[in-house]
Amino acid sequence: MISGSELKAKMLELLEKDEEFRHAVAGKLGILEILKRLDRIENGLKKLYEKSLEHDKRFNRIELEPGTLSENFYCKALWDDLREEIKAKGEKILCRKRNMRVNDVDIDLFIETDYT
Repeated sequence: MISGSELKAKMLELLEKDEEFRHAVAGKLGILEILKRLDRIENGLKKLYEKSLEHDKRFNRIELEPGTLSENFYCKALWDDLREEIKAKGEKILCRKRNMRVNDVDIDLFIETDYT
């Protein structure tokens, strides 16, 4: 007859060395079902994360749109006002450019006149 401590030692040895026994015990304890559920949860979380990345790209794009619209509106309003003022002073408009870069500085609206 085997003692309780010998049985415990043998079971621990089998759990350590015998993969088939380990899976059988895990199945009896319900651990395999828990692991399968955790795998499904992990896969679901991965899908949610991937979708959130797509949404982040869309939200970032939406954040840019109002800035662009505001910039366009203000440049148009400024151009309308300056054009009339320049003409009233008798100057000629030589050049008008949007979105220039001069000396590493971004310029939203550049106007060149023949100031005399």
